[in-house]
Amino acid sequence: MVETITYSAVDFVVAGLMLAVPTGIGIRYAVRDARRAATREEYLMGGRHMAVLPVALSTFITFVSAVSLMGTPAEMYFFGAVGYSIYMAMSLGHIIAAFTTAPLINPLKLTSVYEYLHLRYQSKGLQMFGTLIGMAQTMIYQAVVLLLPALALQSCADLPLWISLFLFGAVGTVYTTIGGFKSVVWTDVFQAGVVFFGLLIIIIKGCIEVGGISQVWHLSGEGGRLNFDRLSFDPRTRHSQWGIFVGFTLLWYFNSFSQPTAQRISCLGNVRRARMCCLINAPVSLLTGVLTCFTGLTAYAYYTLQRCDPLQAGLISNKNQLAPYFVLHAMADIRGFSGLFLGVISSGSLSTLSSGKPYHFTFQHVTSSTHNPFFHLVNFIISACRKHCI
Repeated sequence: MVETITYSAVDFVVAGLMLAVPTGIGIRYAVRDARRAATREEYLMGGRHMAVLPVALSTFITFVSAVSLMGTPAEMYFFGAVGYSIYMAMSLGHIIAAFTTAPLINPLKLTSVYEYLHLRYQSKGLQMFGTLIGMAQTMIYQAVVLLLPALALQSCADLPLWISLFLFGAVGTVYTTIGGFKSVVWTDVFQAGVVFFGLLIIIIKGCIEVGGISQVWHLSGEGGRLNFDRLSFDPRTRHSQWGIFVGFTLLWYFNSFSQPTAQRISCLGNVRRARMCCLINAPVSLLTGVLTCFTGLTAYAYYTLQRCDPLQAGLISNKNQLAPYFVLHAMADIRGFSGLFLGVISSGSLSTLSSGKPYHFTFQHVTSSTHNPFFHLVNFIISACRKHCI
């Protein structure tokens, strides 16, 4: 094992392009909306006439952050393929949402999902309480989302955490704020393409290094990583098919009532289109699971042949650093491909970070009628940023 491999200048250029494109999309929509004097409805909801496929991909990539792109391969490497049930449960959750959440949310033409609390219970206090809980949950989750790509850079490029945190946070804030909802959706489409293409290329190159897909499957089986049949009802079991499938089906169904999902369901013209948006995400989730899980199994086969575990050898300090470190070694002979995986991780994180921005809109809707001075300060700062970035 070579310990001194790091990102080359080409890798940084490739990763930089992955950050530049979203910013460019945001600027494009900011300039266009400024010329057309776009309305609040256009800025927040895309005029409620968005196409189904882009919105479906945007909904999907919103919840596929670096948590999935780094965590799932690490899960496969260290604990086995039982974790694939997560993606089967996600798929079922989308199908249930298509026939329950979409017909409920879409006809109401909401801007914020928390408007439903006021419509249902006629209580502004309850609406504000739900909004604050949602904002708190989002900020905590996005802190984790922001940390993981920083860990990737730290393991392979020896960059301080604060530089990565500032970079990803700044890019996500700029293109979301100045470009509005359409910028978020079309940037998500680009990022979804990057994720699928990047994972596919990494798997192909990794299989070549190992000796083919059959060799990956054989070595994974010998190492006990193909544990799809773990059906234990013992609650002390770390993971079982039953626990994962039931738990994640409910979790993903509940995600259909989150602000990012409800906003996308509401931006479509009718219930049929909203239902199609949810149904498209079912097979897309299964495909994502196949790619991320097989990345982890390929890494396991690769390091088995190398007779070296990066974590035990001290080459990485965190299990979540496994995937970027594997790509760095498996693709050391192809300049720029390690940067491609960094771009994949960045795309996953930025898509999730940008979807946290609607909570400003939620807060605006709840508090604008109360003349809250804090709201006016926040609104002034964001409006000024959007104006000057144009």
